[in-house]
Amino acid sequence: METVTKYLCVLVIICTAMTECYCSETLNVMSDKAQNDTMLQQVKIAEPIKKALVCEPDMDFFSACNLVSGALNILDKNSNSIIMKKGYDIIGNDPVMVLSAGDNSVDGSKYTALYHFAVSESGNIYYMDIVKGAEWRLLMTLIFTQDRVQGFPLVGCTVTGGMYTHSGRSEIENKALTIKHLPSGLLIFELNLFSRGENMGFSGILNVDESNHALYDSSFNDSGKYKLNFYFSADGKEIRIVREGEMTIIPDGVYRYASGCISIKAATAIKFIESLPSVLTSLNIYNTPYTIECIDTYKYSDLCVGGFVIKAKHTESGNCIGIFLVAADLSSVYRIDDDLGEPVLIFKNRN
Repeated sequence: METVTKYLCVLVIICTAMTECYCSETLNVMSDKAQNDTMLQQVKIAEPIKKALVCEPDMDFFSACNLVSGALNILDKNSNSIIMKKGYDIIGNDPVMVLSAGDNSVDGSKYTALYHFAVSESGNIYYMDIVKGAEWRLLMTLIFTQDRVQGFPLVGCTVTGGMYTHSGRSEIENKALTIKHLPSGLLIFELNLFSRGENMGFSGILNVDESNHALYDSSFNDSGKYKLNFYFSADGKEIRIVREGEMTIIPDGVYRYASGCISIKAATAIKFIESLPSVLTSLNIYNTPYTIECIDTYKYSDLCVGGFVIKAKHTESGNCIGIFLVAADLSSVYRIDDDLGEPVLIFKNRN
């Protein structure tokens, strides 16, 4: 009887131990499940936060490319660079699409990124100079509407452009500034400087901010390392230029409105074509890289205003993208799709 009792006691101890072991394993499993549920819950909570931190801006690639092309044009860089999407990021609280602009090698086997941009749906354009450091800086704010890049229009301006002369004009110095307001809200300028027998001239696109200030930065162009600040008066009839950096001829000073008549040069006509909506010119990401140049001049039969014949062609194939007849006063642009085509009016300045 004692033996049976001993066996029963041993059996009870074993069963108790097994039960404790089973309960322990069950508790561990439940604990693991609870931990997993907690982790899943944390992941579910974290997903919206993560999405907010690295979310995609509500814009398509084509819109982003137009913003980058507009920025390149304003910066006086090669606006027909090949633009490639690199991914997404967030700068501050601004979700952005990251893009690079560059060129292919001669044989087309290698792409080299020359410029790095990030754009947001709000129109903020950030630029990274990898030589100076891998940091994004806000370059400008543009608006993309109806296949065009739109800047901030001048506040309270009563003129839409014209010829401005320097207040210190003399026989040995002549400085003239041509300004034309574009329908997009941007401005195109041409600055011609003459001093003691030396000439200097260049043109560019200006994005005027809400305080009537615009910056032309030549450091984005291989031609120079200077900046020009344009300060517009409330009515737009006076423009003060303040230079940063060294220039052969000093352009600083006040330029006063002289006449509404303008006559631009071929280089400015090319910039004007590239500033028009790509739906009119076909100078878009699908036709890059392209070459654009002035191939001739013309004169109206009934007007004294001349103009320029600008031809754009695909760089690799040589196929003609379009031929443009640009009036020297930027009043109109006609497009011809081939050498034998009929001119079609694509732009008429109502101002």
